[in-house]
Amino acid sequence: MIETLNLSVLLKCEQYTGAYGDIRERMVIAKLIFAINFPILLGYFFYLIGVFSEDDIPVLRRFVIKVTVPFIIFVNLVKADVELMHQIIPSVTAFIIMTVLFTTVSILLAPLVSRDKKDSNGFCIGTFVGNYGYLGWGVAFYFYGDAGFSRSVFFSMLFWPAFLLSGFIMTSIRSKTDSRFPWKKLAQLMMENGLIPIVVLIIALSMSAGNIQLPDFIMKSMKSIAALTVPVILFTVGLSFRLKIEKSKIKVIAFGVITRIILSIVPGIIAMLIAAALFPSMDTLTKKIILLIATMPSAAISPFFTEYLTSNRQISSGILTFSTMFSVITIPFWYWMIENYGHYLF
Repeated sequence: MIETLNLSVLLKCEQYTGAYGDIRERMVIAKLIFAINFPILLGYFFYLIGVFSEDDIPVLRRFVIKVTVPFIIFVNLVKADVELMHQIIPSVTAFIIMTVLFTTVSILLAPLVSRDKKDSNGFCIGTFVGNYGYLGWGVAFYFYGDAGFSRSVFFSMLFWPAFLLSGFIMTSIRSKTDSRFPWKKLAQLMMENGLIPIVVLIIALSMSAGNIQLPDFIMKSMKSIAALTVPVILFTVGLSFRLKIEKSKIKVIAFGVITRIILSIVPGIIAMLIAAALFPSMDTLTKKIILLIATMPSAAISPFFTEYLTSNRQISSGILTFSTMFSVITIPFWYWMIENYGHYLF
């Protein structure tokens, strides 16, 4: 659909052996890493020189979530293979399992990471959910093309309901000040952020199943808007980088980073295996996408819960920044591991 580097296709088109093949594969991966990280570095650069401020970040995020994301979902799914729809339920099941596992792990690890209540709350906020439906879409698209992107959308189609519900449960558990659960606020936020992508997804899949097609000139216009999604997502990730932290907070942030981008493969494997056992129709690419997206860094929107839970914002922001920075290394590593050793799990 949208032209970009697709590592799986590039490596399968040319079969190389020996040392030359290794060099060729490394060159392709290096190009892909650059393609992913250039918009991130550009975003950080423009933040440093003052072109964009802190106030611009939420605006760009809203633009992506409410404008370009619906378009990229539509153009990628409106012509999707009907067989692809069989991957929706297995993907969503894996996502729900993973969200429950990671929220539980974050809550259990928090008191072990720090005795300071604010610091441990910051750890929870920074680790309980990954950047599945934002950076994860961009990574899946770059590594696996349209097929990978479609599956990543399926996987995270309930991101907002799950993110908000698990987050408010976490804040209720971690905070003893108010036992009332904010159902009204939860419903409002889900309507504001999660409704449009889900509605567009349903419309696109319905049109695909009914073989309903739009005129080419309309599709071209939609694709031009959709093409903004991945670069702007990565650009806003760069805008969020904050590198100044207190020395006393380095330990908690480091453990949060390790939890989010290294240990996260464990809940990913568990979620994938359970979903695959429940739904034998889950295909290999969906399994790969689940594992890869499980290793995403902290969600860019995770600091949202600092408004509802007394916490050290430097901790949650530090985990977000440094997990994203080091994911430059870990994401290609996990991709390589999945491609070379994933068959033992599949």
